Amino acid sequence: MAADSHGSGGFLPPEPSGPEPDLGRRREPPAAPPPPPPGQGYEPPAHAQPGWQQPPQPPQAPAWNTPNPAGPDNGPAVVGFSLSISSLALLAVTLTLSTVISLGLAIPGMLQSRKGTQRVREGVTSRNEGLANAGWTLGIIALVLSALATIFWIVIAIVVATDDEARREFEDELDRQRNSSMSALLVVTRLVGYALL
Repeated sequence: MAADSHGSGGFLPPEPSGPEPDLGRRREPPAAPPPPPPGQGYEPPAHAQPGWQQPPQPPQAPAWNTPNPAGPDNGPAVVGFSLSISSLALLAVTLTLSTVISLGLAIPGMLQSRKGTQRVREGVTSRNEGLANAGWTLGIIALVLSALATIFWIVIAIVVATDDEARREFEDELDRQRNSSMSALLVVTRLVGYALL
């Protein structure tokens, strides 16, 4: 047997299992299964054919255009945080001279942040909860610092108004500041003039 396979030049392909297909006769497609009785289970649509498939789905909308599963925006949280951080920044930039404006920003910042937190607790939205909490905390800090700075400037104004020596020292300091700022302005003006020539 080994001699036969080698003598014929190689191995033969395996024989197919089962009966040989009838190539001369045309076969009819299998009949569709009978539909289930009405009211039981899934019923295919009336226009469905045995080879029916679901029509292709339209392309999905881009991610920036899909509705957010977290709910609508939480505007009060964003506004509250912005007002609170602006109040603190204004205090720092003006070296506490803007206490009244900072107070005017801190209080609405706290109120808007609280409104944003309530929207999250009520289930209206789940967005920007951390921003609302940060706005509330920064608003409290800005309110306390603004109040302390206001008290400080009121005390300074009372001392300058009632004490003659304190008033003279304050006026001398203002003159020194004015002279130094004028000399700095003069130096900057000269430098600009030289740069333009």
